[in-house]
Amino acid sequence: MKDRVNKLGDFLKLDELYDSISYINPITKRILELDNEKKVSRVKYCYNFWNRNERCTNCIAMRAYNEDKPQMKIDYNSQKIFMAFAQPIVVDSKKYVVEMYKDITNSGLVEDIENKNKEEIASIIKKMNEKDVIDRLTGINNERYVKEALPNDIHESNHGKKPLAIIKVCLESIDLIKDRHGHKAIEYLIFETADILMKTIGNNNGWVARCGNEEFFIVLRNTDSQVGVQDIEMIRKNIMDKKYYYDGNEIDIDINIALLINKGDYSSHNIIEVLNEQFNILKCL
Repeated sequence: MKDRVNKLGDFLKLDELYDSISYINPITKRILELDNEKKVSRVKYCYNFWNRNERCTNCIAMRAYNEDKPQMKIDYNSQKIFMAFAQPIVVDSKKYVVEMYKDITNSGLVEDIENKNKEEIASIIKKMNEKDVIDRLTGINNERYVKEALPNDIHESNHGKKPLAIIKVCLESIDLIKDRHGHKAIEYLIFETADILMKTIGNNNGWVARCGNEEFFIVLRNTDSQVGVQDIEMIRKNIMDKKYYYDGNEIDIDINIALLINKGDYSSHNIIEVLNEQFNILKCL
């Protein structure tokens, strides 16, 4: 990639253009500093810039890292509105991300914030950012969110030595249902399944996302195999017990559910591809 750099110092001139600059490991969410001997140390978390205690839903650092190209967003730290730019860089043969922040509070780029309080401005900005990581059909997290959130969850699970349950739910016989009831019936089933998953699992201890057309990922933190099995049985029961009607016709559905427990077995590298391979093996058993 031509626009990569090999030294953090190559970015120092950007101090004159931006209000703040951070060098980030997007998987751990740690801000990095370079000492006089050019040794990287981990200082604090990147989401602290936004006065948050947890990672951003719309993480452009992870997106820049995954897609290997610059990303941008507008966000709010409860005091000012910033435009943030994320650029992947290479330092000592390792890939990181530099984030640059520009205060645009009084620029007029964000409309309808005059005479708004902090909570109202935060709500406006949140809705703007959620568009990138929310599935339009179901209203739950989308595949981009999976790619940006799961590596960090794997890292936190490994670092904290706490189990992480990863569940994949697939609707079966989709082509047959589509032939009999039409494409809109498939959208109806996907929407209903997402609704059941959210009501069953929610976001209290993890998250639910649509990944692929008729596939869903569920990630539950600090959840071992015993609890994970209980969760998938509850999911199966809630989905299969429901009666599905579209255009006056009842639709019979079937699902496939697989469970993997991370106990330090997985790394954040290519985690989506690795998990899909493991799920495919489980599906064939």
